Amino acid sequence: MSNANKDAIERIIIEIVNADASNTFYIDNFFAPAIVPNASVITSALSNSSDKITWSWQDNSSGNYQEDEFRVYSSTGGLLTTRTADTTFWIETGLKRNKEYSRYIQAYNTAGSSNSAIISWRTKPGAFQSKSAQSQPTRTGANAFGFVGDAVWEWEVPVKSGSALIITAYIRYNTEYGGSATKPKLTLSGKGISPTSISATSSAENAWELLTINAGTPSQNATLTLRTEGFSTSPGAKFYIDDINVSQ
Repeated sequence: MSNANKDAIERIIIEIVNADASNTFYIDNFFAPAIVPNASVITSALSNSSDKITWSWQDNSSGNYQEDEFRVYSSTGGLLTTRTADTTFWIETGLKRNKEYSRYIQAYNTAGSSNSAIISWRTKPGAFQSKSAQSQPTRTGANAFGFVGDAVWEWEVPVKSGSALIITAYIRYNTEYGGSATKPKLTLSGKGISPTSISATSSAENAWELLTINAGTPSQNATLTLRTEGFSTSPGAKFYIDDINVSQ
């Protein structure tokens, strides 16, 4: 007989014999002792919104190594939640926008536990929120913005008609963003202009790259939208915008 979670010894036969008689006893489903489960691997993190992150991991234990439960810890050691055996994700809610969180997964059974590596991810910043400094790599001042790899952020840009409009900004992304992912970009749109986009290049990996949007001459006074977008869902992916300048 077997079991999905434990390696079973099929049957133990015990025979007691004396001069007058013998008795035979059978013990079925005799389980071997549990062994400390293998460490899990966090396979992805995804910011569902400005207050949620989905943490996903790989279950690496079965048989005698089977976990009884998974435990999700913060990097500072606090237990956040427990998940039943074979569960491979957790949606964490109630988080702060554009804030980095670090977690690890503990596979646990009665024999002991094993921990995954710590992984960090940042919630989405949300749009039209406070545009204060985000404590990210800066160039010349405090106006630096740091984002999770697939974030979207927008700024309002008041402009006037009759004068040529040029917007410049510095952009960079980290190695974890991934060279094959679509590079982060800036897009200017709104009344009185044609939408214009410009993307970072490979030169922006771990180094500041200057992007320039030549928007032409607005046909009317308006408040335009400058939008930045990232396209990487790789764990740890980040990109940054700094020194936005509007010239007209």
